[in-house]
Amino acid sequence: MKKEIWKFDVELGNFELTMPRGAEILAFQTQRDIPRIWVLLDWDYAGNNATETRKFTIQGTGMKFDFEKGKYIGTIQRQGGNFVWHLFEILE
Repeated sequence: MKKEIWKFDVELGNFELTMPRGAEILAFQTQRDIPRIWVLLDWDYAGNNATETRKFTIQGTGMKFDFEKGKYIGTIQRQGGNFVWHLFEILE
């Protein structure tokens, strides 16, 4: 079974990422103060480099946003904890 871990830079607000099908999100953290996610890829599952586009939103504590169906991924702090951001995957 061939597996790999990949890293993606992420943006504040709403964004999409194209990644191998079935990638499992492992972590949402900053690296050198850049927000990133790490995903586990199972090439036996993804097969033939099939990809999918997934939707996400990052929102700050206290911000109002439209959100009906989604999955909480994680929280990061930036600038010494002055800003706290929360990542959700938008599920349709």
